Amino acid sequence: MTCTTALIARLACTGLPLLLLALPASAAPAFKDWKPGSPCFARVYDAGHLAAHPKQQLTHFALTASKYPSSVKGEFDVTFQFRVKGHDEAFEGEGICRGGPHTANCGVEGDGGHFTMKADGKGLLLTLAEVGVEGETEFSPVLGVAGDDDRVVRLRPAPASACRFN
Repeated sequence: MTCTTALIARLACTGLPLLLLALPASAAPAFKDWKPGSPCFARVYDAGHLAAHPKQQLTHFALTASKYPSSVKGEFDVTFQFRVKGHDEAFEGEGICRGGPHTANCGVEGDGGHFTMKADGKGLLLTLAEVGVEGETEFSPVLGVAGDDDRVVRLRPAPASACRFN
């Protein structure tokens, strides 16, 4: 038995299972555990990404648990903010979500469309379906329309400051 084989055998019998138990299953907490103070997830698209995806309107997207938790059993609320090309305003919305431990379906407040959220091991994967919100001075463009590049948004854990919305 080589040293490498012996080490692997020893880890398999002792340390490796304990190490695996200590690793998080996902960077996102189970959705049933989301409450104010839950992690922030965000993405800012750089010029290179936007040049490679000319149909993409999104330049920034951030999401966290709402500071106003749902009183309905099995639901949790999220707050999100996004910016799009050609608009100075940051658009904010609230989503009312239901789902299992790592997948949720969310309806956007005010008939603003819907999206699904899935914990993907490194963050969140959102799939937008005709999401639009009313801003302070204008309505946002509708995101997640068939054929555009704004349907799928991959978010990563971010500092809480990225989710401090107005």
